[in-house]
Amino acid sequence: GLNDMIFVKGRCIKELLFMIYDRWGQIVFETIDKNIGWDGAYNNQPLNSAVFVYYLKAIRDNGEEYLEKGNITLLK
Repeated sequence: GLNDMIFVKGRCIKELLFMIYDRWGQIVFETIDKNIGWDGAYNNQPLNSAVFVYYLKAIRDNGEEYLEKGNITLLK
């Protein structure tokens, strides 16, 4: 019940792009809505434990752009 989904959280987010890739570079999750999170599935099928790469681009209300890339470990 804990950490079953990953969301982008933050104040004053005007625009958002959040993408998660598998180790082969295939997009397994993509959203532009901070209220939609990833549950560790792709095409409604749960994925196996693995390391995934994320890309986050957010633009705040004041126009400031925030970029981040990193890894997410999915554990089952």
